[in-house]
Amino acid sequence: MLNRLQSQENIPTQIIDKDFPGIPEVDGKLLQLAKIMGADIITNDYNLKKVAKIQNVKVMNINEIATALKPVLLPGESLRISILKEGENPNQGVAYLEDGTMVVIEGGKKYIGKEMEV
Repeated sequence: MLNRLQSQENIPTQIIDKDFPGIPEVDGKLLQLAKIMGADIITNDYNLKKVAKIQNVKVMNINEIATALKPVLLPGESLRISILKEGENPNQGVAYLEDGTMVVIEGGKKYIGKEMEV
């Protein structure tokens, strides 16, 4: 992830080698550095997010962002999808949404390899 961020020319990144000997925990060191620099934290660590909020450090949780960006699909809604393989039960087809969510299509076996409105 860090390599991908560093490769983006429009996202300034820097690696800071600073220690806080009086703070034993890594999370505490990170929060102290963020406070000193006036930086925000992006993490997937739920507990770090809770502590950061208590200490008034802006924090974003990657998992929450991903969940918020997932399309909301309800049973019975239609969408265009590519049916890739056979399902576990007879005549089922299986497809995947962009986020990796599996979609099982009843009667979809005969459409494997095709894109369809389902």
